[in-house]
Amino acid sequence: MAAGVRARHRGRPGLVARRHPRHGAGRAGRPGGRPGVTRRHRRPGWLLPDDLDPVDAPDPWAALLPTLDPTVMGWRGRGPYLGGHGPALVDAAGNAGTTAWWDGRVVGCWVQGDDARVRVGLLDDVPATGRRALDAEAERLTAWLDGVRVTTIYASPAMREVAG
Repeated sequence: MAAGVRARHRGRPGLVARRHPRHGAGRAGRPGGRPGVTRRHRRPGWLLPDDLDPVDAPDPWAALLPTLDPTVMGWRGRGPYLGGHGPALVDAAGNAGTTAWWDGRVVGCWVQGDDARVRVGLLDDVPATGRRALDAEAERLTAWLDGVRVTTIYASPAMREVAG
């Protein structure tokens, strides 16, 4: 095995397994003998000893997540997902508003208008394919909600701005 195995994620946080120069795979003192890894955003992570094969990058994807979703709220180190948009999407107590995801990162939020249609508000540049995918997710969510308006006691600053 080379010096490391890099998960290719097209600019998203990935893992790099590193060999310890004296102890083979992993670093001395890691729990359970798991190889230590350094993620692209320089925070430590872990791999199981039998999970060192290269990982193919997934196809680009879009998702709209609700207010207070644990995907955003469950991680103290959520900077790699949010980029510089944390203050617009999460308050000081850690409450997250709705989020719009493109290819592994949060690029904006979504709101519903008075007509119950879902609209996406972008905080980041997104390629045309990403915009089309997010618009398709907004249409799909609008159809699934079938006229029901989702209300929340928490609206992020970005949500309030998009709602007007």
